[in-house]
Amino acid sequence: MMWQQRIQSQYDQFSNQQRKIADFLLQHPDAVTMMTTSAVARYATTSEATVSRLCQVLGYSGWSELQRQAQNDVFTRRAVTKALGSDANAENIHAIAEWDKALIDQLKDTLTRDRIDAAIGQVVTARRVVVAAARSSFPLAQYLGHYLQVFLRNTVIVNSGGQWTDELRQTQTDDVLILFFFPRYSQGSLDLARFAAQYHIPVVLITDSGLMTPRIESRHVFYVPVYTPYAVDSKVAVMTFIHMFLSRLVVLAKDRVRESLEMFEQTAEDFGLFSVGHQTP
Repeated sequence: MMWQQRIQSQYDQFSNQQRKIADFLLQHPDAVTMMTTSAVARYATTSEATVSRLCQVLGYSGWSELQRQAQNDVFTRRAVTKALGSDANAENIHAIAEWDKALIDQLKDTLTRDRIDAAIGQVVTARRVVVAAARSSFPLAQYLGHYLQVFLRNTVIVNSGGQWTDELRQTQTDDVLILFFFPRYSQGSLDLARFAAQYHIPVVLITDSGLMTPRIESRHVFYVPVYTPYAVDSKVAVMTFIHMFLSRLVVLAKDRVRESLEMFEQTAEDFGLFSVGHQTP
């Protein structure tokens, strides 16, 4: 029996405090897969002890066991249901474009230049910049990381879903980690974030939900919407965020970027990197 079914079948037996937790978990099923006991208690406005007691009432040894089942159940069911149910929603292809525009509008409503500038200040003063992501988010890290390397010449790109420990062995407290963290939320990305916290490395976190962030210590958090009712989520607003970030970085670090671009163009000319005409780095 899935954890949601256990909650629903025993709901009438719960105390008022346990029902607050049950309601929260049923309304935010993805939270079960990532959040700590303390985070669940805080969002449900109850105590950690009550969370533990509810897990035992449901037949689990504790929160960790419930979470493991949820990780196996929730994401698989979500992916299959979304993919199979997308055909009818995709009849109007123009509606898909409108949805993408709405995602960008949501981003514009929540983002300020001061917040981006503060994160950029952390990045441009870092000894080294590590850009990381896993699975379908990894191309985002590659795109941002490519231009940061061209502009700053101190950037490495890491697949947090793979073997990243060797690449980060020399990481120091004056480095910075830029982490993309979107569904399906990678355990490897969480492990990388914990590594950064352990070694006091500042994190710039780009994600879609505040419910997923309590386990990641970050000085700069940017929420970028990606959800769609179609077969896959849309990263169009994330690309818009990256464009904003890079454009502001060029303004704020103009002299450094100019020097880097001049070096890049000289190297491109010396080694014949491009064919003919103007090319974007």
